[in-house]
Amino acid sequence: MGKIDVATRRTAGASATVAVLAMLFVVACSDADLPAGGLTDGPLGRETVADAIAQWRCDGFATCCEDAGIELDRATCLEVQRGKRLQKWSKQEAFRFGFDQEGAAECARALSDTTPTCPPGLAGMCGRVFDGILELGEPCTRKRQCRGWHQGRVACIDGRCAQRRAPGDDCARVCDDAGNCSGRGVCDLCRTGSRCSTDEAGNQRCVVIETRTVGEGGNCHPPQQPFPVGTESITKPECDEGLWCGPASGGDGEVCRPLVSRGGRCGFFVPCEPELVCSDGVCADPVPQTAGEPCSSDRACASARCAAGICATRVIADLGEACPDGRECADGLFCHPIDVRCTRRAPLGQPCAFRRDFYRACAADLVCHFDFTVDPAEGRCVTPEVDRCLRATQLTTAHPRSG
Repeated sequence: MGKIDVATRRTAGASATVAVLAMLFVVACSDADLPAGGLTDGPLGRETVADAIAQWRCDGFATCCEDAGIELDRATCLEVQRGKRLQKWSKQEAFRFGFDQEGAAECARALSDTTPTCPPGLAGMCGRVFDGILELGEPCTRKRQCRGWHQGRVACIDGRCAQRRAPGDDCARVCDDAGNCSGRGVCDLCRTGSRCSTDEAGNQRCVVIETRTVGEGGNCHPPQQPFPVGTESITKPECDEGLWCGPASGGDGEVCRPLVSRGGRCGFFVPCEPELVCSDGVCADPVPQTAGEPCSSDRACASARCAAGICATRVIADLGEACPDGRECADGLFCHPIDVRCTRRAPLGQPCAFRRDFYRACAADLVCHFDFTVDPAEGRCVTPEVDRCLRATQLTTAHPRSG
């Protein structure tokens, strides 16, 4: 593939992006007649925001293509990236979300202040373009359906949109039978950054939990539990890197102390430095385990292979040889998951796939890039730089595996 002057295209594309984002920002900042809820498809509409995101992403993909020495088809890139964004948003509307003017303005500001990299990930910059459309008191099945959930003040509680409790408020309730809880099994009653805790009088209140980094010799004793009545925020001390929280020299309280170095006394509650192990109460370099001895990682074994908690003998299999559990293939080969035999990896430009009827992984420094415009999709081994460039015009968000 010959190198084509992408710089000119990228400069022109970047200028267009800046112009679109400037227009977005002016409209967002000057539109004083927005509805109170901010849900509208007015001047700062979804089509315009989708165009701006597409321009920004294609600027980033142009960098990828320049690194790969190939030309970006910018027109196709814009069409594909814009279509993906609108398709994603249409799916969100099906779950009772609505376009949010305020979130769109935040997206415009973030894009205008950020230079896209390769690959161009939004990293949450435009995560608030859509918000919930349900008002307080309306039936819901998830908190994202409630208007204002982004701020962490609204959630779906007992099947209805409701205000989450502020620090100091009562939160005496367990998760209900409908499972209206967060992934950790804690109900969404308290606002983001706080949790439901019990004070000395047995009352359950929302308390803000904050952390404070403590240096060597600093007090790291955990806060009192249960908390004093009236507590609205708690500061938890955390020892700085390379330190651990242990008893003070005089036995009064706990302070941050250095991890024990080589030759120092250690124990279950007295940890060694990361690269050392506690052996017979002394911090020492790890002694590799031999085959058949228990292990917790490959690093613990002399063979550098820990299988099912036991150090295994490292056996290297050659091309065509069987590679069941415990055997590894030589360099340039991989263990075929169906044939269970060492198979040669595909070189640059050769076909690759992960199907039952045809499974072939690429060489270690290559990735298998799929062309989804044909059925079944075809894979070819390419460099990571080429893969990133080609994703600009890829019609699917599926990421190819390298094998």
